[in-house]
Amino acid sequence: MLQLNPLWCIFSGSDRLSNSFPDARLPQRSILFTSSFSSTFILDDLALLRRRFAVEHLLTRGPRALVRIVRGVRRNDLMFTWFASVYSCAVVACARLFGKPSYIVIAGVDVMSVDGVNYGPWGSPLKRLIVGWAIRHATGVLPVAEELRAAAMHLADYDGGNAVVIPTGYDPARWFPSGPKERSVLCVAGCESRARLLVKGIDILFAAARRMRDERFVLAGTPLDMLTRLGESVPSNVRVLPPMSREELPSLYHTSKVYVQPSRSEGLPNALCEAMLSGCIPVGTDVGGMATAIGETGYVVPAADVGALVGAIREALEAPEDRGAQARQRICALFPAERREVALNQLLSGKNS
Repeated sequence: MLQLNPLWCIFSGSDRLSNSFPDARLPQRSILFTSSFSSTFILDDLALLRRRFAVEHLLTRGPRALVRIVRGVRRNDLMFTWFASVYSCAVVACARLFGKPSYIVIAGVDVMSVDGVNYGPWGSPLKRLIVGWAIRHATGVLPVAEELRAAAMHLADYDGGNAVVIPTGYDPARWFPSGPKERSVLCVAGCESRARLLVKGIDILFAAARRMRDERFVLAGTPLDMLTRLGESVPSNVRVLPPMSREELPSLYHTSKVYVQPSRSEGLPNALCEAMLSGCIPVGTDVGGMATAIGETGYVVPAADVGALVGAIREALEAPEDRGAQARQRICALFPAERREVALNQLLSGKNS
């Protein structure tokens, strides 16, 4: 079982961060870092760990993934994988076979269960067994929000004894307010399937926009032709933008007064936290870690409640802009990038394993 006390101290609310990194004279541990895809938040962790450890990044997908996993596990001292999945189960099993520690980041989709939506691993009885085993038998499970820890305990049917919450972290020097805000509502969501569109609540966003014809909405991350293929009719007051690079997103955050995340299920959404750091007033649903992120700086509504979402967006549009400054201060205080780095370095250095 993980010895969690040093890590809990990091997240106990103190503004003082420990810099007690592992002694540089100790042998450097090598890490097999696995993920089934690459994204900015996964690559952030990869860069973070490479500042302290020797890290091999392996994309686990395709028919030869198991062979690559076995070889990678044999070459490295410990395993770090993003998302609980069939692939992460293979990583955990191989790590146990070779007597090496394994850690799984729980970020949202991997403990997602939405009524009527076939998304994530838990809808399949076989995958449920496989992913549940991986969560129970990993050396450590690292949810990014307390709500995800509770979901993992429920879905994997265990006591969570190997789980410790380590939130994702955000750099206020990268995300910051700039210039005047416009009276507009922004949502960032990439949807490549009907199930993901429903999970992200884009149908609810569009329903709210239709009730607010005089307001301007922007949906970034899903091409218009994809929305058409997924059966969604886009309201006339919604501007749709394709997927954008991390360098392009700040311009949207800078000009939007309100950021809305209407998801039916979430972890700790990166776009929400980035928007808050950029001075947007947040509106989100009461799922995952969103209520914790937003706090009193914005508005939290029940998922799939169009009327409540409309009311919250109207209030946010009329709110004074200093609410955006309060939102930035909250993310700076709760989720600094340095805090995640300290926690992961202490855990993976062997001090807490």
